[in-house]
Amino acid sequence: QVDEKGQISRTDGDQTNRLGGAEAPWILVRTNSHQTVYLVTASGKAAAIHSLSIPVQKNGEDGAKVHKIAPLAENDDLLAVFGLPMNRAEENGHYVITVTRNGMMKRTAINELPGASASSFTLAKTNEDDEIFEVLLTKGNQDLLLTTANGMSIRFNEEEVRPMGLVAAGVNAIKLKTGDYVVGASIISEKDEVGLISTSGLAKRTSADDFPVQGRYGQGVISWKLPANDQVAAQIVGKLTDKGICHFSVQASKVFQITNAPSRKRAASGQSIFTLKPGDSVIGFTPLEDCSTYWGDK
Repeated sequence: QVDEKGQISRTDGDQTNRLGGAEAPWILVRTNSHQTVYLVTASGKAAAIHSLSIPVQKNGEDGAKVHKIAPLAENDDLLAVFGLPMNRAEENGHYVITVTRNGMMKRTAINELPGASASSFTLAKTNEDDEIFEVLLTKGNQDLLLTTANGMSIRFNEEEVRPMGLVAAGVNAIKLKTGDYVVGASIISEKDEVGLISTSGLAKRTSADDFPVQGRYGQGVISWKLPANDQVAAQIVGKLTDKGICHFSVQASKVFQITNAPSRKRAASGQSIFTLKPGDSVIGFTPLEDCSTYWGDK
């Protein structure tokens, strides 16, 4: 896990620390000692380390600064963490996808990524006014759902984006209107639910069937019509029991489960599920990533 200060740690055994509260993690990934752990920064720089090099979290103690255990700089902004099997020779057809705030997307075969090393590498190039927002692991033929702050969503198959090697910048995934930016990027499949949370604490969930499959780099469809003083803050896609951690500018973080949100159509409004005091707002969301289950590890 990675806390708000960018310090990284792991638990001793297959357990998680408390999800909500003031010390809630901003990145939380389940991995194991048979995987290489990849650390990705907002600028697209990445590092690969052995999972056992991450210090064990002890009660009342902070984790390690990332630059002390990985070939990253002290001012690098850690954005994502994921795990891949050390032996990936038989994992053909799997990809790492990066998505930026300005809607740029890049798809790279996992076999292109180096193993644990004392040197960093570039996972994706980013423009000066852009940053990596999300990193996804895919199985080669999955649908993706991108959602913007102004409530536009586009769903398309990952094969719309050709695989690219390291260093490449990627291609446009969605057409953004001036001032808009990406706030959600998820893998989506049939029978999934799409949970959306607004900056003012409203939420709703919509069936995946309500999001038509389109071609890449369109404007998408309206996923939520919000008042001018409100925006979409986060997206979580999965089953009703899937959950994550909702972060606020003032109050302590809280656990959010998709089933907490009322079921609505895309055109419908949401419902207030968080009571926010003046000056408070939803500012982020942490999904619970399980790389062990993804790769079939025991």
